[in-house]
Amino acid sequence: GGWTQVNVIAAMVDYGEVSVIDAPWEDFYVDRFGFIGNNYGNWSFEASDLIGNAGMSGTAASGVLPALRGSMDLDVTPTTEKALKITGTLKLEGGGFEDAGSLRLGLFYSTNAGNLTKDTTPENGDSTRWSGAATNNYGYLLLPHSGSNALTTWNGNGASAGAVVNGEWFSTNDAGSYGMSTLLQGPSGAIAGAGTYNFAISVMKKAA
Repeated sequence: GGWTQVNVIAAMVDYGEVSVIDAPWEDFYVDRFGFIGNNYGNWSFEASDLIGNAGMSGTAASGVLPALRGSMDLDVTPTTEKALKITGTLKLEGGGFEDAGSLRLGLFYSTNAGNLTKDTTPENGDSTRWSGAATNNYGYLLLPHSGSNALTTWNGNGASAGAVVNGEWFSTNDAGSYGMSTLLQGPSGAIAGAGTYNFAISVMKKAA
């Protein structure tokens, strides 16, 4: 059939009131993993093809506390309505965290981590690491319990979890750090040997 030309001189589209929720808008993975604070000794970083996965390994005791840091590139601010929740799994092979305070896991805001660098020289294996230090952290540190070990000391008080205030992320003795929880493992007295462990950390702003 025929057609008729229509020239639109002016047009307006009204969507009404639009509200945009705070980021993140969907679940995301923590990535960009590497050793932190030069804490790797003779262990190697184990990269993964899967985003959000990383590991470390060694054939003997490392001589230091091997520590990995993953980074969030997205700024996330918990509110009184919406918490920040980090979940994951931790697989331990060849041994667990039977010794007191030997596993330290936390969620922190860091001002001193530097940049992620890669070193794969043969004598070091893969020592992908952060160029900065493990200091100037603010956040929450968990020390999962095993067996009948004594609680870790936080400035004179025993606790299994606490706050790190402008200090080394794994330290419980910095001046501003303090223990908050004496929660022990379940079932009572369970030994934390090799295996796969689920973890979750949730942070929400308290009401004013």
